[in-house]
Amino acid sequence: MALRVKVTRAMTGDVLCEIAGTQLTTVLQLKESIARETGIPHTDQRLLSTSGDELRLRGQAIGEVLDAEAPEVALVVRQYDRKEMQAAWLIEGIWKRNRRHYQQRMAASHIANFWRARQHARQEAQGA
Repeated sequence: MALRVKVTRAMTGDVLCEIAGTQLTTVLQLKESIARETGIPHTDQRLLSTSGDELRLRGQAIGEVLDAEAPEVALVVRQYDRKEMQAAWLIEGIWKRNRRHYQQRMAASHIANFWRARQHARQEAQGA
C-alpha cells in the first residue's frame, strides 16, 4: 500500500516535504529520501513519530511504527561533529564486543557448574 509521509519540523510544525513510500519502506530509506528532498544528511536526522517515539532502527519498516491513515514524522536536526560520531561508533563497538564476551563467559560458567554438580552427585551416590 502506498503511503505519503508528511515530514514536519519538530519544533515549529512547518511542513518540509512529503515522501512517497510503502509499508515496507525502511527508516533508512525514508531518511535518504528526506535528504534528497531537503538537503539534510540522513546522519543528522532524528525522526519522531506522532506518539513522540524516535524511529531508531534503520532497517525497521515504517508501516510498523507510523499510522497508516495519516503517516507523519517530525524531523529534529542534530549535526554531529566527526570526532563525536567516531567516538560514539567506537564506544558502541566496545560495548557490543564486551557484551558478547560476557554472555559467552556466563554460558561457559553455567555449563561448568552443571557438570561440577553432576560429578559431585555421582561421587555422593558412589560413596553412599
